[in-house]
Amino acid sequence: MRRAILGLTIAAGLLVAVGVTSTAAAPAPSTTVVLSCDRGVGTAQATVQLKDSLFGTTFDTVILSCGPDSTSGLKSERTKVFTGAAGAFNATNISVTNAVGTGGCGIGSVAPATVRCDPNSGPGVKLTVR
Repeated sequence: MRRAILGLTIAAGLLVAVGVTSTAAAPAPSTTVVLSCDRGVGTAQATVQLKDSLFGTTFDTVILSCGPDSTSGLKSERTKVFTGAAGAFNATNISVTNAVGTGGCGIGSVAPATVRCDPNSGPGVKLTVR
């Protein structure tokens, strides 16, 4: 009788141990940032500060670029950041060079969002943070 109880206790312990190790942990919080160039953009670069909230602290900074000339170069650059889930962002320096000239934008927003920078009334870029 004692052997049967001991055997059942060991078997139950093994089932619990196997069940605990097979559960998956929650995925780490992440943010995806994409910079997409319009056709006709020579070069573009964006510096994006990821924040926990609109007036919160910056937890990561990402620099993305696309071009030269989107018909032959990179149309977009995407990166995934695993340092946290952004509640907001500041694109402190978006620089775009096109046939009209060079211009830039500074944009801040809550996330997720897609914003545009079209300097000089020419081709520009789209920045997506989600």
